[in-house]
Amino acid sequence: FVGPLGDPLTRLALDYGEIALGIDRQELRPVEAIGRVSAPVFVLSGARDRWTPIEETRELFARAKSPKTLWEVPGAGHVDLYDFAPKEYRQRMIAFLTEAFAR
Repeated sequence: FVGPLGDPLTRLALDYGEIALGIDRQELRPVEAIGRVSAPVFVLSGARDRWTPIEETRELFARAKSPKTLWEVPGAGHVDLYDFAPKEYRQRMIAFLTEAFAR
């Protein structure tokens, strides 16, 4: 987070990426790309994430192909999911990976 400079710096970086590197900024939107993922998907989100609101997380999940799993962690923010539910985090991650690699 860089405060009020965040928006202009982001726009500048995206413009540079398109012009100098040939990167399509739409390709950087996970919600647009997730439908092309053919592997199992585990979407985790903090219910209080201020950077990725839960509505966006639910749309991302809806656009993913099956098999897919969604876990909304009550009370958690953007990067503190493990801190809010360490035991459940481990259990869910192990279950997902076990199932994904059993295919």
